[in-house]
Amino acid sequence: MNEVTRSEFLKLRNTVAGLSAISEGPTGPTGPQGATGPIGNTGATGPIGNTGATGATGNTGPTGLTGATGATADTSDLAKSVYYRDYASNTAVSDVLIQSGWFYAQGADATPLSVSITFPEEFDTVLMVIPTGVNLSKLAASGVPTGANDWPNSSSSPITAAYTALTVSGCTLQLIRATNFSSSYYYGGGWIAMGTKART
Repeated sequence: MNEVTRSEFLKLRNTVAGLSAISEGPTGPTGPQGATGPIGNTGATGPIGNTGATGATGNTGPTGLTGATGATADTSDLAKSVYYRDYASNTAVSDVLIQSGWFYAQGADATPLSVSITFPEEFDTVLMVIPTGVNLSKLAASGVPTGANDWPNSSSSPITAAYTALTVSGCTLQLIRATNFSSSYYYGGGWIAMGTKART
């Protein structure tokens, strides 16, 4: 170990004594707060979760109330029978059905003019057919008749009508007049059919 000389020792002692004499100064004031840093980037979206399990089937609802029974149709005002007279006697006919309709046909520059009629409902037995209002006409150039009232004209020559080939499903009407039925006109009228039809 090196020896310290007296002069070095004294110098060192004075240095230590000087350092001991130095007192710590007061704490300085707090400095201003630094500026706020920028907002960080948004985090990535997390993965979509798995689909939930299907819910259980609900309980069956209660049975609905039974509907009320419908009223029986009133047929008391329907004709149940009529008297039909043939060439010899009166006959009571039951389950009578009466049907009606209208017809048209274009003339063919000839006479008679035949028109096929189909009954809306087939009879069990057909009794008669009555042609009505057969003196109607309409210019063909103005269009096909659209209804029983679409007849602006009447025939210049009187028309008579009779039915032939009568069956339970229809008949043929024969329109007859003194002159030919012009192809420039539609001719038409109505009909009423009566027969029997069993009620179901």
